[in-house]
Amino acid sequence: MTLQEKIDRLVELEQANFHAVKNEGGQASCQRDDMTFYIMRSSQFSAWSEEMIDSYRSDLLQAEIDAVESGEDPHSNELREEDFDAILIGYGLCSN
Repeated sequence: MTLQEKIDRLVELEQANFHAVKNEGGQASCQRDDMTFYIMRSSQFSAWSEEMIDSYRSDLLQAEIDAVESGEDPHSNELREEDFDAILIGYGLCSN
């Protein structure tokens, strides 16, 4: 797998988690903006070493496995819409 393919798969994993987040009032508008999400996350990952990308991907996959094995829903915490938007803005995924 090429480095770009690894980045694309990592963005897909994150994006699936991002879409699954529930917050009070439904999805934030930026949760429906797949292209911006892809651009923001892939540009950040392109500055990472391949070792970092592999390690982070492994961590994400292990977290999903652990949640399933423990019977937990990793996306079960609901947030108030304004809290969720503040988190997204902090990560540069949404603007004010």
